[in-house]
Amino acid sequence: MSANGQAPLKLLLLACSVVILCFLLCSERPYALTSDAGYQAWSALQYSSGNVSAINTLRLVSPNDLSKNVECPLVAWSPTGAWIFYWAFRLGVAPGVAGRWLALLAALIGAAGWAWIAWRIGLRGWWASAAVTMAALYCFRSGLNEHIGTEDYLVYAVAPWLLEAAFRLAP
Repeated sequence: MSANGQAPLKLLLLACSVVILCFLLCSERPYALTSDAGYQAWSALQYSSGNVSAINTLRLVSPNDLSKNVECPLVAWSPTGAWIFYWAFRLGVAPGVAGRWLALLAALIGAAGWAWIAWRIGLRGWWASAAVTMAALYCFRSGLNEHIGTEDYLVYAVAPWLLEAAFRLAP
């Protein structure tokens, strides 16, 4: 491999190492599913066990009659999370484990993308290493290594690749 090709590989390894280290630091703690991701996981769990008729739906107690249950559809702004959790539950994976693996996968995809963008915009040497380290530490700063709440981790994973597409499409 040429010296030019080794630098992006080193940045990729640095980014992925930082992400993995952040997740390993909290690996003994239970993983929390809160907010949006928690509701998606809960709906997927109910759907996989046949308790609701559609994904992104929850069976809750009726506020008008506490002796009855009602199905409450969730806003379908991010159906991907619910489906990912659904397939994880079908494979027998526990909710916290599924959330942790989903977060780790998104963090690694994002870290790789930000490493590529740092290289793409011309950062070299210590500047590139610092930029990649700070971008990879997103999972630690946001608490992604301990819990999933909102869908910000998907933005982190997708954004650098959208930037790359924009670079390629630019005249």
